[in-house]
Amino acid sequence: MNGKELTRVEGSSVSFDIRSFIAIPCAGYEKQFPSARPFSIIDKEKLTAIDKYLRSLQPHTQNNEVDIRAKAILFYNNQTSDTLCIGKFNSYYKGEAVQVDKELISLLGINP
Repeated sequence: MNGKELTRVEGSSVSFDIRSFIAIPCAGYEKQFPSARPFSIIDKEKLTAIDKYLRSLQPHTQNNEVDIRAKAILFYNNQTSDTLCIGKFNSYYKGEAVQVDKELISLLGINP
């Protein structure tokens, strides 16, 4: 595992059906959705499954505009963290557009 182990995930989400006049970027998520539903994951099995899924993510090149409805901070045992921003159609992981499907959304416990 490259010596880097996922130790916890903290984030929040809103309904993926919420409409907005402009696309909500990852950096503007908290300001736009201050009362989003929080979630936290510390279960080892879930963390292992999430980490495995994240390692298999593929770049998404069709459309780089992301309209965020969930955001998660992934914390690792080496005191580093990564950000995952999830939209209805596109997502960002480590600042790159990626394809995310219902499996990861389910692993994170997000109710889209």
